[in-house]
Amino acid sequence: MKAILLALTCLTFICACSNNEPRKYSASVPDLSIAASIDVANTLQGFEKLSLLSVSNPQQALLSGDALMAISRDKWSDENIAELTQRYGETPLMTVFSADNSAGNDFEKIKRGEMTIIRPWYLYTNFSDSANNNPLLSLLQYLYSEQGQQQLADRGLLALPKALRSRAHVQLGLTSAQFDGGYK
Repeated sequence: MKAILLALTCLTFICACSNNEPRKYSASVPDLSIAASIDVANTLQGFEKLSLLSVSNPQQALLSGDALMAISRDKWSDENIAELTQRYGETPLMTVFSADNSAGNDFEKIKRGEMTIIRPWYLYTNFSDSANNNPLLSLLQYLYSEQGQQQLADRGLLALPKALRSRAHVQLGLTSAQFDGGYK
């Protein structure tokens, strides 16, 4: 009986502490703001169609509603993802965005599938594929298009091979999987 009472008390506390209200963005934040760590923001400076917020903690900017997306060199921990999920009521989407060659990446070997990406840059967003007319949809499609990837290559970054771009499109809900149970 004590175990049931303790479990109900814990459940009540968890429910009371959770905050699943819809996302609210700061009025001063421009549309389609993308939080990026300072070094990533410096590398992507002048990237067409990106409004970058150079921050020390991209995850915190996404959590606080100061940005719609975040680009980070770090893969966020399960604790970070859980915090975002608890705050917004949905698990953020994560996919590989790019990589630089400072970690020993051989871009030609990666394109041929002979090498995995070392220390990739990750893109995080709470974008939902049900928001088909959301302006974020257009930005995501652009970032993973030939033109967007060419801008990365022009900066000395990895332009994702077509297979990885296709996977990102499915992960972000931009296209459907090519086969049942694909990528998602």
